[in-house]
Amino acid sequence: MVIQTPYDEWHRRPEHWTVRFRESGIRSVYIPYGIEISDTNDSHNLHFRTSVINNCWRIFTFSEMIRRDYLRYSLNGEAVRVLGLPRFDSIYNKKQFQLPSELVKKIKGRKIVIWKIHFIKNIIENKRNILVTPDINEYSIFSKKLNLYNDFFFIVMPHPKCKSQNIEMFSRIASYDNCFIDENDDYRNSLYNADCIIVDRSAIMVEAGGLNLPTLYMSNDKYQEPFVEAINPLVESYYQGTTCKDIDNFLKMCSQNKDPKKDVRTKAFQKCIPFFDGRCGERILENLITDIQNNLK
Repeated sequence: MVIQTPYDEWHRRPEHWTVRFRESGIRSVYIPYGIEISDTNDSHNLHFRTSVINNCWRIFTFSEMIRRDYLRYSLNGEAVRVLGLPRFDSIYNKKQFQLPSELVKKIKGRKIVIWKIHFIKNIIENKRNILVTPDINEYSIFSKKLNLYNDFFFIVMPHPKCKSQNIEMFSRIASYDNCFIDENDDYRNSLYNADCIIVDRSAIMVEAGGLNLPTLYMSNDKYQEPFVEAINPLVESYYQGTTCKDIDNFLKMCSQNKDPKKDVRTKAFQKCIPFFDGRCGERILENLITDIQNNLK
């Protein structure tokens, strides 16, 4: 049984919890739907200590370094195998992903900016309520200026929980001629055809490294969320921002076709994502078949 998300209690009925599968002899396999990025206590619980993680027969991850975190924080670290993640196979073979023809006509040859927005997230850390996502007011200020950037076309990708938190801002964005809000479950057609990326805390900020495009990582100036060692060098190789002004400066740089951090970003991605050959999915399948056969013997 391949499990899509590691949250039994929030996402599935009791009869479909992994402990039920395990009791009936079904092997549960988890391939992370996101990427383990945050190094807070809250994230340790969500990434490494859920009932799904505890009950899985196999868990697959992208590097030996993140496997060490599973061994450190999880009761079931021995289930982890390091073979890469299939999402990087898509990036490796990205030419097959194309924008819809109607959207291409609307873009009119302009540079495509992907703007990925997380929902407003707070965590409890050291008994304090902390906002870990960027200041939404800075995003709101920038959203009022999008139509002034006529040389760019913005494809905005909100987290599903995000749009309901900021109805006014997204209504404004939807009214602009140089914007499109992509709410498709499969975001690859948009992401893989970008010219530059603006992103906050998201698995996409790791995938962006495989595209090797100018990438601005937006964070909160009052709290710098710590990242796992496995991906921290990649995040640090991006351009950094906390305010609307930082976004303005980033877009100005992109309009001039400048990208001074490209070499640093390339090396960081190679270090953090060792399996980038288009065969992660095949390796996982081969491993599952081999391990089941050996187990039967």
